[in-house]
Amino acid sequence: MHVAPRPHIPVLLCALLIGCATSPPTAQPPAEVPTDGIIEVPRGELRPLNPQRMPSAAWDELQLRVRLEPDPVANQIRVEATFVEPPSPLRLLLPNRWSEHLKLKRSLRDMTAACASGAPVEMRSDAPGELALTHGGCGELTVSYRVVPPHGPARTSHAARYEPRIDIQGLLLYGQVSLLLPSEARQFQRSGVEVVVSSDWAVATNWTPVRLEGSGVAALEPMATRTVWRFVADDMGHLFDSVVVAGPLRLYGRQLADGRFLQVACQGELPLADEEMMELATRLVRDQRRYLPRGWHWPAGTRRLSMIALGVNVDGRLEGGGRRGGFLVEVGRGAPTRELAELVAHEAFHVVNGHLLVHHPSAEYDTLWFKEGVTTYIAAQTVVRAGLADEGWFRARLAEAISAYYSNPASLKMPLAELPERFWSDTNARRLPYDKGALLGAMLDGALAAPGGGQVESGLERIFKSLLAEVAAKGQTYDNTTLQSVTRRLDDHGELAQETFWSRYVSGADALPLRSVLQQQGLHLMQGTVQVPWFGFQVGFDAAGAYVAGVDPRGPAARAGVHPGDRLLDERALRRARIGQPFRLQVTRGGSLIRATVTPEPGRRTDYRVNPLGLDGRRPRYLQLLR
Repeated sequence: MHVAPRPHIPVLLCALLIGCATSPPTAQPPAEVPTDGIIEVPRGELRPLNPQRMPSAAWDELQLRVRLEPDPVANQIRVEATFVEPPSPLRLLLPNRWSEHLKLKRSLRDMTAACASGAPVEMRSDAPGELALTHGGCGELTVSYRVVPPHGPARTSHAARYEPRIDIQGLLLYGQVSLLLPSEARQFQRSGVEVVVSSDWAVATNWTPVRLEGSGVAALEPMATRTVWRFVADDMGHLFDSVVVAGPLRLYGRQLADGRFLQVACQGELPLADEEMMELATRLVRDQRRYLPRGWHWPAGTRRLSMIALGVNVDGRLEGGGRRGGFLVEVGRGAPTRELAELVAHEAFHVVNGHLLVHHPSAEYDTLWFKEGVTTYIAAQTVVRAGLADEGWFRARLAEAISAYYSNPASLKMPLAELPERFWSDTNARRLPYDKGALLGAMLDGALAAPGGGQVESGLERIFKSLLAEVAAKGQTYDNTTLQSVTRRLDDHGELAQETFWSRYVSGADALPLRSVLQQQGLHLMQGTVQVPWFGFQVGFDAAGAYVAGVDPRGPAARAGVHPGDRLLDERALRRARIGQPFRLQVTRGGSLIRATVTPEPGRRTDYRVNPLGLDGRRPRYLQLLR
C-alpha cells in the first residue's frame, strides 16, 4: 500500500488532466458512454483540449491576473501579478504551510510593485512571508518578481518536491511556493493565468483552459517564437494548490461517462503506452464514483483532475503527492503496473478525501489517519475492483499494512493528542497515520457495511456519501467529532463498538483487534519469520526526508562508509537489495554526493500473512467489499 509521501524531482514529464465537459453534470448519474475514441492533437498543432469559452471583456474584468514566463536559458520564471482595484494596504502572503518545517530556500528575487497610473507604491514586510503594499489609489497594481530554482543535487530533501524546476526539458512549478496571494481572498476570487512558453512547448495544469471570444483571441495565442496559454483558477485556493507543467508534451483527450473530459499530456518514456495510461486512469476514476452520493455536482475547482507522472531514470520508483483537483506521480523504469495503479488510485481519491472533503484547520493532524490511511486502504480496493489485481494481491497488501503497524513503536505508545507535537521530529509519529489509518479504514469498511441494491454497500462508501452530502456540499469542514457522528448514525447493528473504537483506537494507543476484525471479514492472520537483507543501519524520516538514523559499527553499512546523519536520496532502493549482492547506495553529506557500495547480510523479521477462512461455501465479507 502507499504508505507515506516522498519527495520527487522531474526528469521526464507526463501530465494527466481530467477536466469538466462544456455542459455541467446532470442531477442523476449520466448514462454510460463509450470511453474509446481518443482525441489526439497532431504534432505541431499544440493546443488545449476542451477549453471553456470566455468573453474577452470578462477576462479583462478578473480581479487578479497572473502571467508566468519560464526562461530555461536563464534558469528562472518571471511572474507578474496584476490586482484590480486593490485595497491599501494590499497584504500578500507566500501561503506555504510547509515552509516552517521544510525551510524552503527563498527563491523569489527582484520584487517590484507599480501602479498603472504611475502613483507611488510603498512596499514593506510586516512579518516573515508577508508583504504589505500601500498606495494612494491604484486602479491596477502589478507586482513583478523572478522565481529562481535552487542549485544543488536533486532529491536531497523532502522540501525538494515543492521547489520549482526548469530546464530545456520542461517546467514544473507549484503555486504554493511560487505565487504571492492576497491574505484577504474574498475580493479576489476567480483569477486568470497566462503561461508564456516556447512555441514548441505545451502547458498542462489543474486550472481550467479558456478560449477568449470577442477579440479573435483563442485559448492560446501564437507570438512569433512563443505561445500564450490561458487558464482560469476558480478561487484563491485553486490558485494556491496548483501545479504547472510545460514542455514538448503529447496531447490526447477522451469524454468520460460522468460528463467530465479526460485530457492526457505525456512526455518521455513511461512503463505504459500513452493509451494504456489513459485507460488505467479511466478505470480507476470510474470505480471511485461509488463513493459519491447520487446526484452529486462537481463544485468549481474539482471539475479538473491533473495527474502529472514524472518518468525518472531510477528503476521501479513510484512516489506521489496530491494537489487540489490533481496529483503527481513519479514513475521509474520497470515500475510494476499494479503498484503504479495503486499510487494513481491513492492520489486520485484525494480529489474526494482531501479536496472535496476538507478537514477543519484545527484538526489537521487529528484527522490525518482518515485522510491518508483510509485513502491507502481504498486505493488497494480500487485496483482490485478495476480488474488490475486479484484478491490475493489485496490480501498481501493488507498483510503489509499490518506489518507496518506492528513494526512501528508509536502504534502502541502514542495517543493521538501527541501527534501534532511529534509529527515533524519523530519518524514513527509521522508514519503512524498511514500505518494505523489503513487498518482503521478496514475496520470501518466491514463494520458499517449494509445491503444495498442487491449487493453489499461498504462502510466507507456509506461514510463518504454522507460526508459529501452533509459536509462538503454545504462548504463545511470536518473533524473527528463529525466523523464519529456519522459512524454512530450508520452503525445499524452496533458492530463497531463506538466508544471503544474512538476512545481507545483512534484517540488512544490500544492495540487494534486485528485478528477478530479479519475473522469477521472471513480472513485469518498468520505470523512467522522470514529472512531479509540486513544493512546495519536504521532509516529515519524528518521534515527534510529520509536519513541514516543510526549505524551498527559491525554492519555492512559501516564497512561501506555510511555515517549517521547521511541523507538518503532513494530509500526505496533498499527494497530492491538482495542478500550477498552489492548495491549502490547514494547519500549526501554536507551537500556532497556520496556513493557507497553496501553488501547486505542475512537478517530476520516478523512476517504476516492474511489468508481466507473456510466458510462452508459462504462468500466472505471481504470479497463482498471487493465486488
